[in-house]
Order: sequence, then C-alpha cells, then structure tokens
Amino acid sequence: MSIIKDTPEEIYLVIEGVEPGDTFKDCHDVTWEAEQINDNDVKYIRADKLAAQEAQATIAKQATRIAALEADAARYRFLKAQNWHIENFSSLTKADVQWSVSFYSSYGAALNQEDEDRAIDDAMKGGA
Repeated sequence: MSIIKDTPEEIYLVIEGVEPGDTFKDCHDVTWEAEQINDNDVKYIRADKLAAQEAQATIAKQATRIAALEADAARYRFLKAQNWHIENFSSLTKADVQWSVSFYSSYGAALNQEDEDRAIDDAMKGGA
C-alpha cells in the first residue's frame, strides 16, 4: 500500500548517455517517466501489480488444464460406455453395431493422441 494515492502501476527508468556494455553504476542521468521515452528505457512494474498478473496467468493455465482433464474424463466415460455396449451385444441394435465398428475402425487408424482425441470427440458428437 502506498502513501501516495495515485502511484503509477508501472514506470520507465529513462537512461540516457550510456554506451553498450555500460553498467547501471555508469549511469548518471537517470529519471523516470510513466510512459516509455526511448527504446532502451527500463520498465518497472509495481510488485503488487506483478503479483496479480502472475496470479491471473496461473489461474488461466489451471483453467486450461482443468478443461483438458474434463475432456479426457468425458472421453474415458464415452469409451467405457462403448466398451460396455460391445460386451453386451444382446442390447445393441444393428445401427449400434455398425456405428461401433466404424468408430473402432477410425479410432484404431488414428496416428497420434491428438488424432485419437479428435476421433473420439467426433464419435461422441455423432453417437450422442
């Protein structure tokens, strides 16, 4: 918390009169601005804002991962249900058997996990 109520969330150190290879100790005319002035200005972000940005990025990554896990769980339940139908042929209609055979044929021909997932997703849409 700042004692100044309008503290900028980010500032730029405006460094002039430096040469390539100079260190910060070599800088004598350093000021700061709320906007970037030169290409070599150094951006600083207030720690509380940076922490909030990092938290949002973490939440977004977790949401993506959760969505992928939920899709995997749906695929698992779908395949488990299809396996149950195949093991219990007496409850299948002719259309169910034809659909299952075509599904497993295309599923088995998938080249990688992404193709397998796409084949299962397509089958889930067509068979639901």
